[in-house]
Amino acid sequence: MQPIDKLCAELYDYIIDFLHDDDDALRACALVCRAWLPSSRCHLFYHLKLSGSGPSPISSGWAQNTACRRIFATILSSPHLASYVNELSVQELNVVRPSTYRWVSSEITFPALLNKLSNIRALEFNFPPPGPETIKTAWSTMTFRDISEAMSSMSLETLALRQFSFSSLPDFVKILDSCHHLKTLQLDHVDIATATHLSPSALEHVLNLNSPDSISHTSKTKANLETLILRSNSSALIIPVLLHTHSFLDLSSLQKLVMNVAPDSYSNILEFLKFIPNLQHLELDIERDFDYDAHLEYKDTLDLTHLPALRYLSLHTHILLGRMELLPWLLAMFSTTGSANNLLDFSLTCTVDKPPPSVTVQAFDNVLVGWHDLDNLLTQPTFDAMRRFRLDFALDKPIGDETAKQMSQEFIKQLRNLQRKGSSSSLYLTATVSVLLTMHLQPTPTPHEQRLPQEIFDSIIDYFHSNTETLRVCALVSSAWLASARKHLFSRITLSPPKSAKTSFFFLRPTPSLWAQLFECIWSNGGSRLGSVVPYIRELHLHEGVIKREWLAHERALPSLLRSLANIRRLEISRAASVRIVWEHLRTSLKAALEDHALRLTSLTELKLSSFLFDSLEDLGKILRACRYLRVLEVDHVMFTDESLDRLVPGEEDGFASEKAEKIITSLDILVIGPRTSTAFLVFLLHATSPIAVGTIRKLSLSISGSFSEFSRLLHASTSVEHLELTLMNDGKIPFKSEIRMVADGCDLLIVDLQEYWTLPDSQHFNLSQVPHLRNLKINIDVLQKMDDPLPWLGALLSTGKHASHPTRRNTVETIYIAYSIYLPAPYMDRSMNTAIFDRWREIDTILCGVESTHAESEGHAHAYETLKRVKLEFMLENPIGFGVAPRFLKELVLDSPGLERRDVLRVNAFDTSK
Repeated sequence: MQPIDKLCAELYDYIIDFLHDDDDALRACALVCRAWLPSSRCHLFYHLKLSGSGPSPISSGWAQNTACRRIFATILSSPHLASYVNELSVQELNVVRPSTYRWVSSEITFPALLNKLSNIRALEFNFPPPGPETIKTAWSTMTFRDISEAMSSMSLETLALRQFSFSSLPDFVKILDSCHHLKTLQLDHVDIATATHLSPSALEHVLNLNSPDSISHTSKTKANLETLILRSNSSALIIPVLLHTHSFLDLSSLQKLVMNVAPDSYSNILEFLKFIPNLQHLELDIERDFDYDAHLEYKDTLDLTHLPALRYLSLHTHILLGRMELLPWLLAMFSTTGSANNLLDFSLTCTVDKPPPSVTVQAFDNVLVGWHDLDNLLTQPTFDAMRRFRLDFALDKPIGDETAKQMSQEFIKQLRNLQRKGSSSSLYLTATVSVLLTMHLQPTPTPHEQRLPQEIFDSIIDYFHSNTETLRVCALVSSAWLASARKHLFSRITLSPPKSAKTSFFFLRPTPSLWAQLFECIWSNGGSRLGSVVPYIRELHLHEGVIKREWLAHERALPSLLRSLANIRRLEISRAASVRIVWEHLRTSLKAALEDHALRLTSLTELKLSSFLFDSLEDLGKILRACRYLRVLEVDHVMFTDESLDRLVPGEEDGFASEKAEKIITSLDILVIGPRTSTAFLVFLLHATSPIAVGTIRKLSLSISGSFSEFSRLLHASTSVEHLELTLMNDGKIPFKSEIRMVADGCDLLIVDLQEYWTLPDSQHFNLSQVPHLRNLKINIDVLQKMDDPLPWLGALLSTGKHASHPTRRNTVETIYIAYSIYLPAPYMDRSMNTAIFDRWREIDTILCGVESTHAESEGHAHAYETLKRVKLEFMLENPIGFGVAPRFLKELVLDSPGLERRDVLRVNAFDTSK
């Protein structure tokens, strides 16, 4: 007898639908009864993901029992299961191996499996991006034929290809001609290995209308394409095929278009937009080398009248202040908008490069005028339908100053009409200013949409940037929180020397090293649903060990690890200061991974090399020439076995002539030369073959240990310096010469001899008047007992702030920070040093105030340091008896400085640094 309270089958199906993403629960439901089996299988087999099993990075050979073969065997034994498969994703997880190891080309069951899955509606091929020395994935002729024939039996509605290269244009035509019901086409970084342009006759020949396999609009119904994503270097070749009268696609129903804009494809894109009148969503990613000024004529303007149904417009652009401006081109585009436009949402992302020192105030004002004109244009009645305007500024901020924030605020100030419109209607403005400057104009949430914006969650997670445990918990909450948590968890990776294994049982497996754990993390997450962690790794620090803990020269997986990282912003390689990394002792594969991949990344802007010993200056020159986008360079404890410049002289016999022809100059913003660095490096920076442009340096830090003439040459060549830090090193305790006698004889002890400075001619002295943009000056002095008094040198340095010909001309110095590291004598020793060491401070006071008379300043006497706002004098005290000597030292200190005290700019502090 049937129970009267039995639920309907539709209710069971509805309940099972809630478990669509829980595979374990679906498998359990499939085993309950026959009535639950179809609904469970519908979700279990709806989306298949094939990642393949390529050769392991540890062992050679291909896996035998692959996922593709297991699924193929299941379909053969149960053919009815093929009808449940609607989506197939083919991915390549082995991002370290070259493109010739793709499992799709070698898996013999893959084409046969495609033939069985005739009910597929969405097909995706996702291959890894190529390395610097590899090419994109391509199929052999036999593989391409089998896959295209299998696709012709499907009724595909979505086709996605990523990081792929077609060997010829006919192959591209053939693969898309097999998709008769296509609605979404995604070609992400898909290229065609053939000529970039074809004549009309050549295009007709490619289409080959008379062949049986040709594209024919009379024999086949065209696919009504609704979404097209085209990011390709071959757009100039693909677009004419799509626009041809015998094309396999009907573009009249296209609603969403995402494309990259290159200089050679811009005219084709303008022509393409004329044939898609029903387009509602348009995203254009304009490449960095696009010249806006060259496309301001009417024929080169993006005419929005051809897109009457456009509702969403997004532009990703690059702005180089003083060199390339977007706004004239943007204003010309919006000027073509008619009164009947339906534009509701406009998003503009600008990657703004930091302006060079040559940019004038007038040039920046012209940019502000352009933003003001854009504000006036978007608030006209023509754009009354607009409900959201989003403006993102991605600004480079390498120095740490407030330039990025100030520029963003100036841009936002020009959009006052939009702000007023937002306060009086449904157009709203909120602005956030940070390293990534974002301005949003968005509508008010409706009563049915009270969910918090994702930006608020991201801002909250940012507060946990230093709490690793909390970030791990946040990463497990939801996929929306995962990206923000990963951004902080993997932002900086430090690979330290391996620790010695301390286990009492020989059969226990030792803990994997840090780089092995990182490599496994990248390998396991490469093709997961949540995505790889590689894009989140922004800083990498390789720390070499000492003696038995050395690992850089012995770790075989390190080169593969470096080649898998593609988004590094900062790279540090260091070792203990007492021992150096010998460049010649490193593996060839490691040096190749650094020079050919890691250092050539476009994202790499900061590099730090510490405790290195190079065979010659040319070895370091190769490293610096590879860093084409470097902004910050830090070196310390770097020496050379051969410091001669002979190998730097251009000559055809050493192959340097061809390299010099392609020489790229790197414009630095920050240069830090730390202690125990050979002065030969300074000579190299000023040499004609140097790849570094010192004239663009804004922040310069020098640890001086003799050879004042070389340091002064570098300072005088750095004409754009705004922040200068000089450190007088007295590191004579360690016999540095004997330390490296075995590899580099002839190096001097790192002890500052101020007597050497006075023997130099005036042209080789430090001259602050040759640094016209200097604003902040910091001087660190290590004062030891029985050494030369540094105050005369300090006074001579500050006196050069006065122009030789115009002593009263104002300089730009605003802050002077002087830090003394003093080792105080014991109580039973002579403490007169506390007062006698600053007997000559009155001379410095006179230099900074311009006159000796206490009443001269009130009479309007002009002097060079009139813009000075703060003079900070700090003492780092080290005393053998311990803490508590700072207050007594300040009482005993006699500092005669009436001028600075009268101006209220002098601050004196003392700190105990005893251990």
